[in-house]
This record gives sequence, C-alpha cells and structure tokens, in this order.
Amino acid sequence: MLKTLLVLALIGGTAVADDFTRAVDALTRGDSRSAAVRRQAGEALAALGARPASGTPDLAKLWGAGPPPVYRDRALGPAYRIIAVVPGGSARFDQVFLAGQRARVAVVAHGTAPARVAVTDDDGLQQCGPSDPIGHCDWVPLWTTRFRIELQNPGIRAASYTVVVQ
Repeated sequence: MLKTLLVLALIGGTAVADDFTRAVDALTRGDSRSAAVRRQAGEALAALGARPASGTPDLAKLWGAGPPPVYRDRALGPAYRIIAVVPGGSARFDQVFLAGQRARVAVVAHGTAPARVAVTDDDGLQQCGPSDPIGHCDWVPLWTTRFRIELQNPGIRAASYTVVVQ
C-alpha cells in the first residue's frame, strides 16, 4: 500500500483539507488491492482536477473514475508524476512556481521505500533540502521562476514514487 511521507500542515490543531492534501491522500489510497477503493481514489483525483505530468499515466482513468471535470484555471495543480529511482540514485525535474503563491511538493512512496526531496531555484539556492521533513517541501517563492526538484532514493532497493506539486 502507498505510504504517505507527507506531513500535514496544522493550523490551530486542525488539519488543512485543501486540494493538494486531498490529492496526496487519494494517491495514497489508490494503491489499494480493492477495486472499489481504487475507483474512489480515482474519482477523488478527477473531482479535484489533479492531472498527470507529461508522460505519466492518468491514474484517475486507470482506476476507473471516468472523464475529469473541466479544468478549473489553476496555474500549478495539483499535478503528479510517477518516478522510478535506482538504489542510492536520484531523479530530477524542473517545475515553475509563481511568486507570492504557496508552493508545495510531496512524495508518496510506493511500499516502504525511503525518500528525500530537495528543491533549488534557478540560482542554485536551496528552498528545501534532505534535512527538511521527509518527502515534503513547502515555501513561498519570492519571484516566478523555474525550480529544480530532486528526488533521492537512499534505500538499497529500486523504488517507485509519486511526486505531487502545487
């Protein structure tokens, strides 16, 4: 079963239930052996308008959710991408985040694989690093620019992850 490495943001002791968190939760539930649970997870992704990154399968469709709703005019998501990483290796991709808007990256590990995520801006300044909460990065960019997201597999086995961005 997928295990979320996401640490939920807490405000005043109450969990924030936003689209990003709901997308991460749906992706976590989607690895279930139960077809009904997978279908519900797919329906949740479709209802949120979560979309796969280029080259990533549409899990809402694969899990039997039907067509997604009309795009709701959000600049960055939530969107997800599935990445496989060799033991001790890393994978990198770039993502544009908008100035003054909360930027978030979460890693959902398939199985018990460990993960670390690091985010740097186009000047090489680190926004989040491997020492931050495992699999989670949250910040507000000072300017609109491209950020490099690096996912590391410190484990001894190859692993598959779903990375969610917003």
